Amino acid sequence: MSDSETGQQPTQKPDGQGGGLQDSLLTVHTQYVRDLSFENPNAPQIYAQMKTSPKVDLRIEMPMRAVQERLHELGLKLTLNATLEGQTCFIIELDYAGLMTVGNHVPQEEIEAVLAIDGARLLFPFARRVISDVVRDGGFPPVMIGGLDFAKLYHQRRQQQAGGAPTTETTPAATPPGSTA
Repeated sequence: MSDSETGQQPTQKPDGQGGGLQDSLLTVHTQYVRDLSFENPNAPQIYAQMKTSPKVDLRIEMPMRAVQERLHELGLKLTLNATLEGQTCFIIELDYAGLMTVGNHVPQEEIEAVLAIDGARLLFPFARRVISDVVRDGGFPPVMIGGLDFAKLYHQRRQQQAGGAPTTETTPAATPPGSTA
């Protein structure tokens, strides 16, 4: 695992050159839940009707903002809507974020791509765990969100922006255990 993946400071190079936070591609300083909402609008009736796993739709937004020079906040806004036979089982909205430094060697025009691809890849496993735990605590089987291709999502978003379309992505990547999706 590289230093940028662990969030640790790189060690000094043997020749005394380089090292430090600014030489990493991306350093995660902290990550946190900004907002979390779980709705279970059809309880307790929905539990009696659940003989199969609900259909789960996932929507992702990745807002980012500069906090200081080279220091950025990347958000992962995940919305899951689970339905069963036309009824809502649950809706979960998670706004998860990380504070990250982008290395000095990354050109300014590539910072957005580094955050959207590498930054999201580093934050996502932790956001996925929060969602799985909350869904389980809500009385449903934990939702297992598959791996997401953040490079593909980033390029799709760029194409949508160029065409004037909205910049949110929807994917059926979230599936409850045992479902056939």
